[in-house]
Amino acid sequence: MPLRFRFRLEAILRLKENEEKQAMDELLKIRGKIMEIQTRLKKAQEELKVSLKNRENAIEKGLLKEEELWRRYIPIIEKNIAKLEKLLDEARKEEEKALQIYLEKKRERQSLEKLKERKFMEFLKEIDLQERKVIDEVAERKHWWKS
Repeated sequence: MPLRFRFRLEAILRLKENEEKQAMDELLKIRGKIMEIQTRLKKAQEELKVSLKNRENAIEKGLLKEEELWRRYIPIIEKNIAKLEKLLDEARKEEEKALQIYLEKKRERQSLEKLKERKFMEFLKEIDLQERKVIDEVAERKHWWKS
């Protein structure tokens, strides 16, 4: 009757693997959100830079109406930049929390995998011990049959 290794916590190990995958998916989702906010922030900063340059040009050319438009538009861009920076800070805090959750799930899974590995090694030792007993019995019987 061949023995099969059966890890009694296999279902829990699979659950921990699934939880780790979900935590990684959440972390990646947040990192994607951060990249999107960073792109929007960079675009807004470029827009501010261009707007300031356009306002300077309007002042140099004496275009008062155009300068007034840029003067009113620039604070709107600055508010947008401040809003995006706040969103970025919040997203980074979310990322840190998600990273901690992911690392905890990973540690839990790794602990179970190490336990499974130790149990498998114990199983192999038990199989080896049983094989040695059988070999010893066969050798002993052979010895008695010859005598």
